[in-house]
Amino acid sequence: MPNQGQGRSSSSSRRGGRGGGGGGRRGVRIQTPSMPLLTNFKPLEHTDSGWKRPVVSDADSKVLFQINDILNKLVASNFEELLKELIHVGIISEKLLKDLIDAIFDRALKQPKWAALYALLCRKVSDQLVIPGLPADTNFRRLLLNKCQEEFETNKWKANKKISREGLSEQAIQELEAHADKDRLAFMGNILFIGELYKQNMLHARIIHACILLIISDAEFDC
Repeated sequence: MPNQGQGRSSSSSRRGGRGGGGGGRRGVRIQTPSMPLLTNFKPLEHTDSGWKRPVVSDADSKVLFQINDILNKLVASNFEELLKELIHVGIISEKLLKDLIDAIFDRALKQPKWAALYALLCRKVSDQLVIPGLPADTNFRRLLLNKCQEEFETNKWKANKKISREGLSEQAIQELEAHADKDRLAFMGNILFIGELYKQNMLHARIIHACILLIISDAEFDC
């Protein structure tokens, strides 16, 4: 007569071996297919039509860094000292002259309380900075005038543009309004800086009149 206890033990062992949690469970081996070798692989070819990093000389980068460093430290108490450093920092090309104007404009629009100081800086630089070899119509005052016109038209368009809020989420509307407030502040800062430049005799009265007429015409159109 077979041993009933032994039969139950054998049956439990078999159930455990089928994955029932017994100690005799075997691991499942998964075979990962190997990647086929590329036999006709060709290396990438360099062409002249691809994107190329703009060439900026180390000397220009150093001068631009010094320009920004000087402007970051500029206040009324150290104005004359830093003005001398700025004049002799090494601005010897039209590109660096434009970089200087861009840096001044950026700060004047973002820090309107210093607009008068930056306007005075523009007049001093215009009077004292001489760059040999540049064309007669390429000077600080002329490039500054071009920048004034460009920034005024750009910021005026941004401040007055109408964007529909229909169908937008609450978060999207808040982000849109934040950008609109930023654009309006930049435009107001632009107007303030232009006024300060006019007070320093850096801009003609006809330019101020043209700006005023553009602002008034937009206000009448909105009404």
